[in-house]
Amino acid sequence: MATTGIALPLVFSFRRTLFGTGFVVEVKANHGRALCVHEDDGVWLYGVNPGGMAARGDDEAEARAEFARTFTGVLKQLAQETKSFDEFRDLVRRFFDETNVGFEPDWVEAVRRVREDGVKAEGLPQLSADAPRNISIEIKAAYSATDNDSELESALAA
Repeated sequence: MATTGIALPLVFSFRRTLFGTGFVVEVKANHGRALCVHEDDGVWLYGVNPGGMAARGDDEAEARAEFARTFTGVLKQLAQETKSFDEFRDLVRRFFDETNVGFEPDWVEAVRRVREDGVKAEGLPQLSADAPRNISIEIKAAYSATDNDSELESALAA
């Protein structure tokens, strides 16, 4: 069990199909960055990129699940607020590119600890912290019931 104050740098990928006004899209985010911090009140995931979100859980798995729900909630809100695919795409890209400048130095320091001190996270693979972040927002012409599920995959940034 991790102790209070421990911070782990995470990279994540996220996929979700969404309905907007007159369009259906698939959003695929790759190599987003988040900082997983064990606090007194549970485990928090603070978005670094995207920087405008955070989520809490009683343990790391619950925090990651809540992070996925929060990410989905932001995308749904943007889909409801926009009138066109182009407007939605631009807002999602802007959101994903936001940097939480308050947590970015902590994320960089946590990556250094993983690389130099051999910090590990049980159950999480390691991926390069240097992989380029990207997001694609594509019109989806065909869809199925499996598109209702969002996917969030996390890895320890190394």
